[in-house]
Amino acid sequence: LRGLIITAMFMAMLSSLSSVYNSASTLITVDLYQRHWKATASERELVMCGRVSSLIMTGLTFAWFPMMTSQHGLLFLFVQSVSMHLFPTLVVVFLLGMLTTFVNKQGALAGVASGFFVGILQMTMALATSSEACEKPFFKWECMHFNHFAILLAVLVTIVSCGVSKLFPPPSSEQLAGKTIWTGPET
Repeated sequence: LRGLIITAMFMAMLSSLSSVYNSASTLITVDLYQRHWKATASERELVMCGRVSSLIMTGLTFAWFPMMTSQHGLLFLFVQSVSMHLFPTLVVVFLLGMLTTFVNKQGALAGVASGFFVGILQMTMALATSSEACEKPFFKWECMHFNHFAILLAVLVTIVSCGVSKLFPPPSSEQLAGKTIWTGPET
């Protein structure tokens, strides 16, 4: 019975990895390679690009294993920490795009770039800092709890996105049609 449960868990993990690799490979092949590098790519070239991108992602997955195994059995907290350093940026930009009519692509791009830069910087610093260094009574940037950091990151991305959007013209009503909760469908 124990072997059956382990086999079921392993198959579920393989299914998840397969779907992630397939989705990412399709994004890389269609949205990057075909759209920006070679629009006239043959079917064979697209399949080869998909295979190479899947192989690269598999290599990156194996390169990430030592980082995950060094978490001393706290894999769930590690996954949550990584998520809270990256996802607030995407959520805020998505919500600003749906809830406002003045945030433009320049503001969204600046928000995503600044959010990912700050998030990855703080995550790297937090992973490199020992737990003993965080026992000091004074606040340290690298010792901030990931949930508190997610709130600060969301505020930063909101300020950057809105501030940069004010420097450029707002999107036209044709560009906004059906894309925010304030605008109706295209007519």
